[in-house]
Amino acid sequence: MSVKSIHKQLLQNMEHLNFAQHVLIMNKEANIDKIKPLLPPLEKAIKDEEEALNQPTKLEGTRELIALDEERDRAYRAMQFMLNSKLLDADKDTAKAAQDIQDVLDRYPGLAAANYTKESSLIDNLVADLKTPDAMAAMGLTGLTAAMGRLEQANLAFATEFRARYKKVIPVGTFNIKALRTAVDKALNAVVRRMESLADLEPETPKLAALITEYNAVIDGRKFMLAQRKGTNKSAHERDMDKYAALLEPLFEALEKERGLSSGALSFAREFRGTGKKRAYLLNVAGKSPIWVVISKGKLVVVPEPSGKSTGSGSKHGGGNGSGSGGNGSGGNGGNKPGGGTGGGSPKPGREEDPGEDKV
Repeated sequence: MSVKSIHKQLLQNMEHLNFAQHVLIMNKEANIDKIKPLLPPLEKAIKDEEEALNQPTKLEGTRELIALDEERDRAYRAMQFMLNSKLLDADKDTAKAAQDIQDVLDRYPGLAAANYTKESSLIDNLVADLKTPDAMAAMGLTGLTAAMGRLEQANLAFATEFRARYKKVIPVGTFNIKALRTAVDKALNAVVRRMESLADLEPETPKLAALITEYNAVIDGRKFMLAQRKGTNKSAHERDMDKYAALLEPLFEALEKERGLSSGALSFAREFRGTGKKRAYLLNVAGKSPIWVVISKGKLVVVPEPSGKSTGSGSKHGGGNGSGSGGNGSGGNGGNKPGGGTGGGSPKPGREEDPGEDKV
């Protein structure tokens, strides 16, 4: 009885983990004495891979941090609303004091819309400016001292929570997913080789036939899944090529006349390089060498062969469909709002990215 195989490197990380877990469970259930010694190493390798893949996409305390940020934003807006009313006060001294405070606030435009770390520093500086003797006198006259205190305390609470989150951060590079997958594959291969050996030398081993049958069915299922994925990707690629062909073909006639070619001499080689307006297309020319063109002002313009890899038919002029696997690696922008990783970046509301599968 033969044992089927699969290229496990084609499986995505979570698929790879699930496959290994399935093989472990079926072997535990079969409980074959000569296979059992090989299961603990496999179980250990699976546990390590699972830990690496089961990392949170957000730092702990993200929800609490967002709430604290919203509170300091409310405190800032409340102070601004109170100040606006004082700017219109009938008492000239009060209105003058309010304008002095407004002048201080104007030094910090976009404060409430800044990213986490920038807003924290802006509020710190603003509060320091409002605590100067002249500013404090104006704050007292306008009745805004308590509002400033609320803002200061809200910012302090946010900063405390923000720093606390990083005490539990797992350093980048802690997990080498490639090495962990290799360890799982090594343990898996040992189990499969033992199954093959028993099938050759001791085919009458109880439950062996059922184990191999189930394993082969799992392999068939994963191969079907991979075939579906490949077919879907290819279909999307072909649709893109059809779209480019439809874009180019109406422009062939003008270029054929310009280059003294017979009608129908040009055809799209279903290959291109670059993106957007810089995308260059490879055209076959009947009886001559292919040419590269770009679309400029509604017409085709011949250009030198562009650098880079081609996407398309994989002819000698351009390479194949260089598709690689991998994820969206995220380093993490800790200053982003909301959530964040370890930096300080885009203005809120931000969006926390999920880590790419191979960037654990």
